[in-house]
Amino acid sequence: MESIIFNMVFIWALIGIILFFIEFLAPGFVIFFFGLGAITVSLLCYLFPDLTINTQLLVFIITSIAMLLILRGWFKNIFSGIFNQKDVMPKNIDTYIGKTAVVSEEIKPNHPGKIEFHGTEWEANSNVRIKKGESVVIIRQDNITFEVKKI
Repeated sequence: MESIIFNMVFIWALIGIILFFIEFLAPGFVIFFFGLGAITVSLLCYLFPDLTINTQLLVFIITSIAMLLILRGWFKNIFSGIFNQKDVMPKNIDTYIGKTAVVSEEIKPNHPGKIEFHGTEWEANSNVRIKKGESVVIIRQDNITFEVKKI
């Protein structure tokens, strides 16, 4: 009986480790939480050796989905880093002055548009009309809005 218990602990832990490895091969940050669910079941099998396979599967499904729904956004922000978040500027913003961008939504005087810069869309202002697709240079930055001019 003792070896069966430790086999289930080992099997669930192995499943969890395999799922963690698969997450590295096919990133999407979903499979990771099923790995956590398997590790949780492994721990429960160690603490409560009389768990049936049906209970183990139910705990695996519930904990995996619950952790996915509750923790995915939080973990994703931690692992992605600040530069992958939209509308977040790094502290050294002066480095963007003089850089070029492409207008993704027409900019009109007193009516902001959007530019694509470093793979992200940013709100942009100009004192002249600039059509979508035209290149611009960043001349000033105010919070998360750029002031641009035509090239």
